[in-house]
Amino acid sequence: MPKASAREIAARPDLFDCIGRRKNNTGGGVWWTRERVLGAMLRFYLDHENYAPLSDHTWHQLQRFTGSSSSPETNPYPAYSQVLRYWPSFREAWRAVELRFGIEVKGLNRYWEEWSAEEDWFILESVGLIHRSEVAQFLKRSPGAVKRRLYDLGVDSRTKAPWGWTINNICHHAPGLSQNTLRDYLFRGEIPYLRGYRSYYIEPSDLVGVIDEIDWAAHPAISPELERAIRRGLMARAVCAIAGVDWRARRPQKFQPIYQRRTQRPTHVAEGDIVAVNESGHFARDLRGRTGNLLKIYWSNVGYSAGLYQKHSSEPQWMARVSFRKARQGYSERKRISYHLPLSALKRADRHEQWINRTLLRERDENGRWTNEGVAA
Repeated sequence: MPKASAREIAARPDLFDCIGRRKNNTGGGVWWTRERVLGAMLRFYLDHENYAPLSDHTWHQLQRFTGSSSSPETNPYPAYSQVLRYWPSFREAWRAVELRFGIEVKGLNRYWEEWSAEEDWFILESVGLIHRSEVAQFLKRSPGAVKRRLYDLGVDSRTKAPWGWTINNICHHAPGLSQNTLRDYLFRGEIPYLRGYRSYYIEPSDLVGVIDEIDWAAHPAISPELERAIRRGLMARAVCAIAGVDWRARRPQKFQPIYQRRTQRPTHVAEGDIVAVNESGHFARDLRGRTGNLLKIYWSNVGYSAGLYQKHSSEPQWMARVSFRKARQGYSERKRISYHLPLSALKRADRHEQWINRTLLRERDENGRWTNEGVAA
């Protein structure tokens, strides 16, 4: 619901009935009640061209000598002591004016105000999910103040967010894992994650048994900090399982597949084998029947390059990086070249093809002797 402007509020005299239009206080008691203070502050805001002082000294300089006498009934605005009687600060008083009359007080900020427990809870719940500028606008503070408060609380949206570990942080503690590889696991729906406004948050215990690039049997494969986080997550699962509670329902991370899930990895060839390209493939370059060294097998979500392998569709599938000896030796010093081909277009080379491949890889060194260096180059 949009807020009404200050002029629209001023055009409604029924909202100012609570002010008390300079009439005698025949009923006794306190003249400046909460409602009268709110109405007088709104009148002050309109009379001073949408200016809202935030200090009691500024309010006193503008409020004094505005009445005909010292009696409160003859003063259009209350003293600063009457305002601070109902609210701890003028910022809170102007916030009450906004809520009471549905207007937006211009120039209202909370730059030097103490942080409350509710504000700390809000910024902790929104860290990494809502942009810092939006949080500052809602709390009427500066983005720098929100950043400083997160620093004081020991929270970092990139490394120490309460929603989990980011991709960058995990790859930093697991040297054998790249960010693109981990991101592919997320987008294939193999690892649950929570998407923030900048980062993806992952529970470290969900990596166990899923990431093939990490040797979980090797002790120095990951950092001790990541290992402790994984142990805490697994112990939390065990506690929930003993209590009969679904541990997955309590976590904010969910499976959100974008790519197609990986199929079972083919086993007819392996990394390090000498492979031959099938004769039935439709290649743009003359690769049919050539032999090379299979360097890496990986799952590709974008299919294969149309420049190397002609096909109408490019559905996700298993790919391989194969190193071939250059058919033509140009100005480059490198004697081999690598192509990315579909794994289905490769087969294990027979003995004759392997002998041909090793023979082509033989080169003479500086002394004129034959060597097989560069097989896996």
